[in-house]
Amino acid sequence: MANDYSKLIELLSKCKGNRSLNKFAEECGVDAGHLSRIMRGIMVNPPNPDTLRKIAENAHNGITFEELMLAAGYLEKKFVGSSLALLRGKRTYDELSKFIKGKVGISLSPWLLERYEKELEQPDEAIIEYLATAENMEAEFFYQVNNESTMEIMKVKEAPADTKYSFMSKEVEDWVMNSENYPYIEFIYNAYKAGIPKELLNKAEISIKIK
Repeated sequence: MANDYSKLIELLSKCKGNRSLNKFAEECGVDAGHLSRIMRGIMVNPPNPDTLRKIAENAHNGITFEELMLAAGYLEKKFVGSSLALLRGKRTYDELSKFIKGKVGISLSPWLLERYEKELEQPDEAIIEYLATAENMEAEFFYQVNNESTMEIMKVKEAPADTKYSFMSKEVEDWVMNSENYPYIEFIYNAYKAGIPKELLNKAEISIKIK
């Protein structure tokens, strides 16, 4: 699990608030010298979970133990499906799929969007970036539980110009967007998840018996 030291230092600074370093360390029950080295980024390894818990229990600005653990690399980020549901609103998965296609040029099938929302699958970081760009949101929005208020806060201040990432031919895009082909997409996706290389799929022979 990779840590994000710059993010951790930023969070620790918020934890400290307007207190002096010595006062902050004293209230946390942590050695001031050790805390100073952590906050200056000269530690090779991040502080252990016990130290982070002590800091979180005495943090200012609402910084949580989970946020510190994520930045320190002890927890993996997890896509929160309810955040996608909040953004989707009353739109159908088909409508959301077409909206994303229009905004960033990427075809995400309604079937896959539904799986993301229900947390049956975890999208990779690239997909989350596409979702964030399409919806004009910070990518971090999808890693936390949100409500209407946080949704407004997490909006990007200036909407980026529409960016097209399409790598499919028009014919393939039309096929992907056809709901009748979703069983085929699911089959290919499951083959990918099972680790079957595309070369093997390309060479596969399919026998069809017609009675």
